[in-house]
Amino acid sequence: MKKWLFLLFLGVYSVSFAQTDKDWEEAQRAFLASNKCRECEGQLLNLIPSASKEQNEVRIQSLKSKIKDTTQLEIKIRAYWIEGHFLDYAGKRGLALDKNLRAYKLSKENDLLYERAISAKFLSTNYIRLGLEEPAIIYALDASQIFTQINDKHNKAILLYNIGDIYFQVENYRQAIKYYNYGYNYAFKNGFVWEQRYTANNLGVAYRELEELDSSLYYYRIAKQVAAQMQDTVALALATGNIGDILYRKKNYGQAIYLLEEDVRLSSLYKSWGSAANALVLLGRISRERENNLQAAYYLDSAYKIASLHKKDKTIASIYEEQALLLVKKD
Repeated sequence: MKKWLFLLFLGVYSVSFAQTDKDWEEAQRAFLASNKCRECEGQLLNLIPSASKEQNEVRIQSLKSKIKDTTQLEIKIRAYWIEGHFLDYAGKRGLALDKNLRAYKLSKENDLLYERAISAKFLSTNYIRLGLEEPAIIYALDASQIFTQINDKHNKAILLYNIGDIYFQVENYRQAIKYYNYGYNYAFKNGFVWEQRYTANNLGVAYRELEELDSSLYYYRIAKQVAAQMQDTVALALATGNIGDILYRKKNYGQAIYLLEEDVRLSSLYKSWGSAANALVLLGRISRERENNLQAAYYLDSAYKIASLHKKDKTIASIYEEQALLLVKKD
């Protein structure tokens, strides 16, 4: 119930459209100026979520016109990545897959290993979003092998947990745990702190799905420790709430309530509204099970206010379910 995977590929920038257009133009100039700038397409990718579909369509057409006659293969390939990401973000998953397949083919034909690996990584994501596990794994493993070959340790760590994400989404939790463990150990060995927190959290989620609560609690506590070390309050709230969820399942209600209320406080402070609403729903459930109906109603009403304001439809469905159970109990 509590918190799905942190599949966080790309950030959302809270800026005005005017500012994003200026940022896009600056990032595009840098992108076109060098075929060796590996960060440049990332800057463009990060700007896509902050604009409207129409604005992004104009941006993509502008970029395509500017690279039409370029002979620099790396720029052509990266432009495919950018267009593929836009199409995926717009829900056109088949077309997104096509762009990344073109990028992969061009990279492979010209022995561009880094570009081939990144293309394979994107293809893996495309295929799993289409519900196709086997090609997703094939491309992820291809990318992982190349990152090992070219000694790109950071992307290697990402690929390991991406494979875990694939297995998780198809509910093969044992295989997910296997690759999350690979990813966690590799990230720890190489000092990739964000990846340590991410994989520890996901190990907690996977073990929770298997109802192996002690193992889940162990990894959630690691995720919380690393989040505190990073001074990442949103991640700290996530881990705190997840620990509260496990303690609730272990019938340790007092500690669970304390941690879930801390989750609500931290999540609300940093506007992580989904996390806050989910924690309130679980607090409502605990109160209902302990026959404190007034407290349960208060938590659920608070959850509804947040979830409805921020359009958290899945959370609203959970609230309705809890409210119905509460009404039955009153009767």
